[in-house]
Amino acid sequence: AAIAAQSDAGFDILVVDQSDEEDPGLARRAEAEPRLRVLRGTGRGLSVARNAALATVDTDWIAFVDDDCLLAPDWVVQWRDALRRHPGVAFVAGHVGTANEPPGDHLAAAARPVEAERVLSGPGVWPQHIGYGVCMALRTDVARRLGGWDERLGAGVAEFPAAEDMDFNFRLLARGESALVTPSMRSV
Repeated sequence: AAIAAQSDAGFDILVVDQSDEEDPGLARRAEAEPRLRVLRGTGRGLSVARNAALATVDTDWIAFVDDDCLLAPDWVVQWRDALRRHPGVAFVAGHVGTANEPPGDHLAAAARPVEAERVLSGPGVWPQHIGYGVCMALRTDVARRLGGWDERLGAGVAEFPAAEDMDFNFRLLARGESALVTPSMRSV
């Protein structure tokens, strides 16, 4: 709903559904919304889902938003503005806040406060400094050249259910690509 409610609606939405059973509500929504498409039966795991989406789209840029991440209503507007200011970047990530945290004692592992806009590049940059996979946008051709995400890593993989984003970010930076982090693209 937060993606569909963007103030700039000039994009398509692809939901990669790896559920055992089809969600009738999602199927009805896809029938009613021409921008929404559901891809089912891709296997299991976050990296598998991202690679399936990457293989399916025919766009210059692709954004990935985890199912528990809510975008600010102007996220797309801010992303397009960031690309106008920094046309050479291959990766863009923004501020991920903690307003969506459940109550209780826990660690907000996916929170990523961004206070200043920066372009980062080079193999000396720590992969986590350019963002987490919870909410990011990247050039589709660059993601394909990097081979997508390592399907042995990430949520849904019993042996190593993490670090698929850090592995991808490391490879992106090692190949000489640049990344933009900006506080204007906000999500929780």
